[in-house]
Amino acid sequence: MLKSPLSHKNAETIAVNGLGFIAAEPDYLSRFIGLTGIDAGGIRTIVNEPAFLTAILDFLMGDEKILVEFSKVANINPEHVAIARQILTGLENFEG
Repeated sequence: MLKSPLSHKNAETIAVNGLGFIAAEPDYLSRFIGLTGIDAGGIRTIVNEPAFLTAILDFLMGDEKILVEFSKVANINPEHVAIARQILTGLENFEG
């Protein structure tokens, strides 16, 4: 089993940065809200919930263009988004 290149805190930071990226793009925010059913006011109350952080990462990974754009802005490897998702869902040791 390989050690993850990210800590749990790193994974959370990637997700929160992803939310900032999504919020800065009106089209992305509108699509994210539509997919999750969460309104802007509701985001503030669940921003630290693992399931919500995972939803942010799922949204980023759901569109390669968005994933690549976010990765460039965040200056991270796109694979780190997937690794962050695994960490936040408790699957960082999953092999398969």
